Amino acid sequence: MLVDGTEYQTVNQLRRKPGIYSRIKKNGELESEFNLEKGFNFKMILDPVKQIFFLILNNRKHRLWTLLNLLEVPDSTVEKVWGIKLLEINKKGALNTEVSEMTSIYKKVYNKEPKDFNEVISGLKTYFNDFTRVDPETTALTLGAKFSAVTGKTLLATSAKLLAINKGKDTPDDRDSLIFKRLYSVEDLLLSHFEKQKPMISKKLERSIKLKDNVEEIISSSTFGKPVKTFFTTGDLSAAPAQTNPVTIVEAWRRTSPMGAGGIQSRHSVTMETRNVQPTHLGYLDPLVTPECFDKKTEIFTKDG
Repeated sequence: MLVDGTEYQTVNQLRRKPGIYSRIKKNGELESEFNLEKGFNFKMILDPVKQIFFLILNNRKHRLWTLLNLLEVPDSTVEKVWGIKLLEINKKGALNTEVSEMTSIYKKVYNKEPKDFNEVISGLKTYFNDFTRVDPETTALTLGAKFSAVTGKTLLATSAKLLAINKGKDTPDDRDSLIFKRLYSVEDLLLSHFEKQKPMISKKLERSIKLKDNVEEIISSSTFGKPVKTFFTTGDLSAAPAQTNPVTIVEAWRRTSPMGAGGIQSRHSVTMETRNVQPTHLGYLDPLVTPECFDKKTEIFTKDG
């Protein structure tokens, strides 16, 4: 791309699809990652020692049973999945911290203090049922059923997956399979970047409308042009290539990275599973250029030609 007289090249990016992915952590805990298309991401864990399900949101543990109870999932339904013994373990003492835990979640998702606990209850029901979104095609693969929102049924199905893994009846999800990835090229990345600028642009236009009368003064070429330019000039997925070797130019065009805005933010967060080559990469990613090979701006994959 030619921007203000300078040529820029972007790398492609692999992003994990919105969904719910389960794994076994190094410390033995079972964890499900809620990677949401809409709403705040969070995690569910099953403590193998305490035998209690927790949700990790805003760096705080919240009992899963308490949220299921708030979302009106009856104990009879939970018992069919967990069993009576595990249900009693998770219920014990849960109501003692119900108000503080549910209020903590409310303040995270709404960024405000509730008037009372009734507002917390109605607010969380609305949020989880209407304001969360995942890819139903992905949950069909990981949970065995299609879910488009993080409802009480979705949470219970996720806990069932963790229990099945714990009992050896199911296996962790291969989160780095290309089945669970979306490839973003320059047109996708630019659109995603522009979407994040919408609130700022809207506020600027609202302010200008109140102060000015002429359309040309309210909307200038920089209103929409500046966000596009910043993607190329300051973004971490774009750079001005040296262009001394045509082969290098072609190689840069084929690069595919899991890192950058919208992806993994730090090299230290790239797990060994992400670094490893796996069967779904065959014919798509070059196994000789993995995330362990990185330049100054980003760790890279290269699409297999």
